[in-house]
Amino acid sequence: MTGDPLALLVRFAEALRTAGLTVSVDRVVAAAEALGHWGIAADAQPYWPLRVALCRDRSDVPVFDMVYRDWFGTPPDDFGRTGSALVPAQSHRTDGRPGADAPSPQRADVPAPQRADVPSPRAAGGGAGNASRLASRDFDDLTEDELREVATWVDLLRPMPTRRTMHRRSARTGPTDPARTMRLMLRTGGELVRLRHRRPAVRTRRLLLLVDVSASMSPYSDMLLRFAAAALAASPRTTEIFAVGTDHTRLTRSMRGLRPRDALPAAGRVQTGWSGGTTLGDALNGFLRRWGGTDVVRSAIVVFGSDGLEHAEMAPLIRQVQRLAALAKVLIWASPDCHTDGERSKDRLIAQAQQSATRVVGCHDYLALRNLAKVVTNA
Repeated sequence: MTGDPLALLVRFAEALRTAGLTVSVDRVVAAAEALGHWGIAADAQPYWPLRVALCRDRSDVPVFDMVYRDWFGTPPDDFGRTGSALVPAQSHRTDGRPGADAPSPQRADVPAPQRADVPSPRAAGGGAGNASRLASRDFDDLTEDELREVATWVDLLRPMPTRRTMHRRSARTGPTDPARTMRLMLRTGGELVRLRHRRPAVRTRRLLLLVDVSASMSPYSDMLLRFAAAALAASPRTTEIFAVGTDHTRLTRSMRGLRPRDALPAAGRVQTGWSGGTTLGDALNGFLRRWGGTDVVRSAIVVFGSDGLEHAEMAPLIRQVQRLAALAKVLIWASPDCHTDGERSKDRLIAQAQQSATRVVGCHDYLALRNLAKVVTNA
């Protein structure tokens, strides 16, 4: 190790925060403790203890990997155990951090090995700064290669809302379960050998995603459908996906059972009026006539991904959004024009329609979709 390991760990955590991850102090402390138990073998990489301690969920992994490559070299989960413990691998640092004068281990004539299904972050510049820029850039401003890279991050998002039930499950800790404790005492002759515990059971809530596929949403509808496919892969029995534009089309059946990256081409083969006109009021009216009285909508978490632009009168759209909000448990309106939580459209009529929604969030970049996943999970 070069320099103070704890100082290096703190600076690495700062790089992760710069790239858009939320790294709290207690996670840094956990990472330091994990590294202390990892061993001092010369060929040991700190990848797994750092990843387990500093990543909150799978959606953090792509950005973590990019920052890790910039600091320590190729992660062992990609291509085997390489590198050494907590020794930065890159030479382009000019801010006084360890490794500033070390030569780069990458040879120009030998390309780094890559997984076939994940584009190399170095193809788009690599590093924490590039990850932060891609994560916060509007989808409409990305190149095709950058969109493919960000799409792999979206595929890892797994929004899954849950709810507590009246049932109880056995647990190792928590409130005492009197019935199970008494039954155990009867089997042991009245001796209180062990307390049994219980906790509330958790069930997955129904999730409905309505994705606007009209022409005005074309830069964003693909990513929203990838987000929907990731939700469907996480909970196929309780998730429904519909495309809306001039009409409504159910996509759940064509996308179910596929990986997110394969689900989008499958959805593209369904006739939905992609990039066509927009009569959202009529489309939602037809959808609610057919599905409004079913479990697809009633008491479900509903995500409506749309910019709200309407070719017809806005009054029908306002009424149908009110109906949708009344039937759903929670209505989340994801709009590419809303860059902060709670921000509504500058168009007065669209803002009036958004007033019926429980939450209005963005969907214009990867960070906005990560936030949408958290909002859905915690709804």
